Amino acid sequence: MVLRLSKFSLCFLMLLFAGNVSAKEKIVAVSYVSTPFNLQMILMKQLGLLEREFSKHHAEVEWVEDNRLTDQMGAVSEGTLDIASSVSAVSMLMALDDNPTAKIILNVARPQYVMALVTRAEFQGEVCSLKAKRVAGPTSSVFEHMLVAQLNKVGLNDSDVDLVAMPEEQALIALMNSEVDAALLSAANLAKAKSLGARVLSCSKGRFNPMQLSVTSSEFAQEHAELIDAYITAHKKAMTFILQHEPVALAIGAKEQGISVEQATLLYRSSGLATGFNSVDKTLLRNDQKFLLQHDLIKQQVDLPSLFLESTPRGDEF
Repeated sequence: MVLRLSKFSLCFLMLLFAGNVSAKEKIVAVSYVSTPFNLQMILMKQLGLLEREFSKHHAEVEWVEDNRLTDQMGAVSEGTLDIASSVSAVSMLMALDDNPTAKIILNVARPQYVMALVTRAEFQGEVCSLKAKRVAGPTSSVFEHMLVAQLNKVGLNDSDVDLVAMPEEQALIALMNSEVDAALLSAANLAKAKSLGARVLSCSKGRFNPMQLSVTSSEFAQEHAELIDAYITAHKKAMTFILQHEPVALAIGAKEQGISVEQATLLYRSSGLATGFNSVDKTLLRNDQKFLLQHDLIKQQVDLPSLFLESTPRGDEF
């Protein structure tokens, strides 16, 4: 049975959770990254959960859509973004050379989405055939991590391809319009590419265990510790809503992303939603840093525990 969410139902839920949010003294810029399927973030916005928690501290949310952001970590460094809601651990580690004050708020997810290097059906060849070709996708991210690993496997380096930085959605369009030879895609965008006849050259399944993090600057965390706590609280409430009202949560997520509830359910099952760090995450972070150092994608090793805020939910092993 397909659950359809009416406008009335969504408005009721927003009123239920959001309350009366009036103009506040402090405006907090938070990135709204709903893809690949960040259900907690979708609910934090659509149900007004973050607005409600911030309002308790005389603050208001300014949602910054991800299509306005080419570099969340860069925006945090510049001070134009207070909280990057969902960035990969690799993206954060790669940004530390230029932004050493970045701090982890919490672990958003351990997604098991298949990331893939995709080309058009008519492309002749395999990964090794991409030498001197144009590849589009998010850079300074786990996607670039995957691309470098796949190129190395066939005797190529990242300098052997022309990597064009752009969001996944734009990379998919560029690929279908023959503007690039290959694209780095995941989750819903990968499914769309396949439905349009694209061919997978290589994928990440079994090779990578990406983590998605919420990140801020040390300056913002020090000046507004209460807002960091409020953000964590809203995130936990979103997770509780998902667990207690899964069909409704999935209907909201499906509507937001323009997909069916069935597709949303599949993405949710592989999203690996999280609310804290564990010992496995510690190992994954170490492995990510080791890989980036080996391939000269970062300049220096950092003390990983120092990246966490005191309020970051994590086990004793951190």
